[in-house]
Amino acid sequence: MSRKKRKQKSSSDAESPHAGKLNEDDGVDPRYYFAPDRRAGSDHRKARQLCRQVTDTLHFVLHGDGSNELLNSLSVISVQPAPDTSRLLVLVQSDLPMTELQPDEVVNLLASQAGRLRTEIARSINRKKTPQLLFQFLPGQLGHDSGSRGSLST
Repeated sequence: MSRKKRKQKSSSDAESPHAGKLNEDDGVDPRYYFAPDRRAGSDHRKARQLCRQVTDTLHFVLHGDGSNELLNSLSVISVQPAPDTSRLLVLVQSDLPMTELQPDEVVNLLASQAGRLRTEIARSINRKKTPQLLFQFLPGQLGHDSGSRGSLST
């Protein structure tokens, strides 16, 4: 019997029945690749839950201190992740007229109270680490829009 050598075809001669290029789903179990992402909404839900807890806590702490009129006049407008839940942006506004206070005064007061505020937040939330607070003061009375903004990170 004679043995005939088979001539191997090069890739340029004919296309192979296999895929010519790799795609992102090659080698991945289809059960996992096409499964719906169940965690997509949970991260946002947890972030909103944390922000709401921080808002409530700051509201009680700011209005519970009767010794400082300026702290009592501040209201938390919103708390948002900045950029994630390890740092939170706290927007505050005063119900006092702008003629009675300066934005720098409010920022300095919040800076001096930052440790106490974070301590109270740590007591009210169930997390290993308390988020850092980034304060932003919105000048003007509650319900009114105004121009400049003061900010502080702690």
